[in-house]
Amino acid sequence: MLNYEEQIKMFKSAIPAEVKTLTKLFKLLETNEDQLKKLKDIIPVGVKSTTELIEALKLKFDVTEIAATDLDSFAGLMDSIVFNACNCILNEDLQLKPESMLFIIFRIELNDKSMYYFENRQFKEDPFLYIVFEKHTGYFSSNSEHLATELAFTQGVSENEIDTNGLLFKSLILGLALGAGLT
Repeated sequence: MLNYEEQIKMFKSAIPAEVKTLTKLFKLLETNEDQLKKLKDIIPVGVKSTTELIEALKLKFDVTEIAATDLDSFAGLMDSIVFNACNCILNEDLQLKPESMLFIIFRIELNDKSMYYFENRQFKEDPFLYIVFEKHTGYFSSNSEHLATELAFTQGVSENEIDTNGLLFKSLILGLALGAGLT
């Protein structure tokens, strides 16, 4: 298993194509002010806490809190989630290290409430749907693109992010566009 510094080095060497694609998409967002104005009207203003997101998740689905070891069938998943949580924009100001992070993991039960998410997941071979929250940063990760997109929308962004076309606001718009198949 790679240590934290090795993961960063590997990540930086592996992203040129993705960075170019994201840069093009962000430039497209910057040049289309009319679309941005329309989107600003529908994006929730104010950032919901991890606790509020978990409550919203529990209202929508039947969930079971699980341990990180329950994700062992997803090879290297928790290492990737920890790495992503440490390096996400939500951790930019906090600068939390992995040992200071608190991960809360839920398994989404298969039933009528969740069927759509199971049928439309990207990795059909995954044994179950999960959502992992990092309590302090607000970072989350799921193996359901639809669920992640909905939670990002529910989480909202600050009024300052919207007013300044900040990175979190643009990231949310990009996620919504990708989730809707608009890119």
